[in-house]
Amino acid sequence: MDNYTKMILGFAIANNLSFQVVKDAIQNAIKTINLIPGAKESYLVADGGSENNNMNISTFLSQLGDVRLTRAK
Repeated sequence: MDNYTKMILGFAIANNLSFQVVKDAIQNAIKTINLIPGAKESYLVADGGSENNNMNISTFLSQLGDVRLTRAK
């Protein structure tokens, strides 16, 4: 969700929490962000849950290439 406009940028649905669900939601959000003129960089804000803070997510975020997605601290 965009913090300013409250627009839903991406989501994923599953029966349980997993890396794949979080990855799918982030990928959907990136697709939406890329459609917004002037969107140059975005920040990922996530709670401290293990599904959001693990090596899989860190590796995935580091491999995004030209997408400027910064994890907020």
